[in-house]
Parts: sequence; structure tokens; C-alpha cells
Amino acid sequence: MSMPSVSIYIITYLNSEERGQVLLRTCEQAFLQRYPDFEVVVSDNGGSYAAADALASIDDPRLKVCTNKENEGFTGNINRCLEHCSFDIIKLLCDDDLIHPDFLAATVPLVDDHTLIVVGVRKFLFGDDPKELNTPISMPAPWETRNPGYGHDIWHLPYVCSCIPSATLLTRALFKELGGFDRNTITADWDFFVEACLNAKVVHVQTTLCFVGVWGGSLTEEMAGTPYFFPRESLYTKFRFLHCKSLPLNHQVRILAMVFKELLWQGLRPFRHPFSKTYWSGFFDYVRYQTRLTFMKKRQFGERPMNP
Repeated sequence: MSMPSVSIYIITYLNSEERGQVLLRTCEQAFLQRYPDFEVVVSDNGGSYAAADALASIDDPRLKVCTNKENEGFTGNINRCLEHCSFDIIKLLCDDDLIHPDFLAATVPLVDDHTLIVVGVRKFLFGDDPKELNTPISMPAPWETRNPGYGHDIWHLPYVCSCIPSATLLTRALFKELGGFDRNTITADWDFFVEACLNAKVVHVQTTLCFVGVWGGSLTEEMAGTPYFFPRESLYTKFRFLHCKSLPLNHQVRILAMVFKELLWQGLRPFRHPFSKTYWSGFFDYVRYQTRLTFMKKRQFGERPMNP
């Protein structure tokens, strides 16, 4: 039985040769897939350092580099996948993340036009590849299914961290049905994941197959030794949910309670670093965005979205 073809779609924006080396490492790892038929598509978002130059050492006809005329941002670059990819099954990937060689073999048999696949995730520091990155896994990998529809479990699922693009696999049809990634939110990956929970099955492959690269402390509150305010990602998504008229009142109340609790915690956090300009600047940026979000018109979750 032949296996369907897959497009591994890597988004990138390069502003230095060093970042180009990170992209090269991601691409080289992608080509290690123990899967018979796939392409690697790199979407260059028009940075000062060309992705084609960074990948010049890769001589493989399965590599395709596409360059956007201008920087379309994180969400815009992801939404170009329907245009750039040749195949109907799409594996999204950020340029600083690595996937296990068995990623496609473990996930493709589970995907269909009504299913989003998410996998286990682990962070690693650049220059220190995780030991289990290339270790063979037991097949088939264990998995569990969540049926479509709202439930309070969305906020507590054991795989919510797997909502990042690099940990997902889906079809072109599902991407279009869910409306792609929303340009009007700073948490497009969270919102896309929630939209999938409402409208599609979500299959969680319980094996770690995605490794997220971090630059030292860049994903913590300490960036380059300077305190930095890093907001809770899901708070914006929960806030948007308060505008869903179709959501039962008891669920709205529970979400409202979570939002107030998190807002209170966010408001107290700057006092951890009372003399840090970067921390307070980040906090006020967060407050401004939250205020704007209160009054802006939002597409409700669960509505049939427009195509990206």
C-alpha cells in the first residue's frame, strides 16, 4: 500500500548568517524522515539574509525555497502554505525546531480531512541536541482522540503545549476549513488549536516527536540577563471566548473567572522586578493590547471562518 505524499512546510525570516545555520540544521533534520514520499518547502519571509543562500549546501530535488516579496509576519507566512505546498498533507514547522525522523511515519496514518494531529513536545537549547532526537520509537506510537466540541477540558488538556505549529500535522482541506491562522490575534497558534478542538477531531500522539529550540533563556522571563515581561499565552484566547454567544452561560462564567484570576496575577507580576524598564514596558504593552482587544470586533470561535 502506497503512503500519501507530504509537504514539510518550514517558515523562516533570516536576519543573520547565524540564524541561517539554525534553518540549515532544521532542514537537514527534516530530510532524515523515515518516510517514503515528502518534500521540504521553505517559505522565506524576506529577511536580509536569503534562505536560498543558507541552504545552498543541500543538494536534494525535494527541497523547494519560496521567497515572499515582503515580510507577511508569522501568521501570513504560515497561511502561504496552501500556495507553496504541492501535497494535501502538510507538516508545519518553524525554522528553529526539530522533528524526529519517525514524525511522519507515526502521524500520517492517523490524519484525515477532519483531524488535527498533535505530538509530544520537548524544549532544547541550541548546540545541545536532545539525546532522543534520532532514537527509533515503538510503532505504532500510542495516541488518544478528542472529539469536536467545546469542553472546559480545552484549557487543561495534557497536550495544550502541542498547539504550536511545529507539533502539528493536518490536511489542506482542514486548514482551509478552519480559516488558517488568524492575523488579528497575537496568539494565532493557540486560537487555531482551539478552533480545531471546536470543529475537528484532535488526535494526540503521546510520543515526543517535536523538539523546540530555545535561545538560552529566551522563552523564560529572563532574556539575555534582563527581566522581561512574558504574558500568559492562552489568556488572549480565553478572553476571545467570552464573546461567543453560543457558549453556555455556565461555561462563560467559568472562563470569566479564569480570566479575572489571570489578569490579577498578571497585574502583580511587574512588582517582581519593580526597577526593570523592560519588564514594565512589556507589561504596559500587554495592558494596551488587552484594552484594544476588549473593544475590537472579533470573529467568534466556532463560526465558519473565511479562507486565509
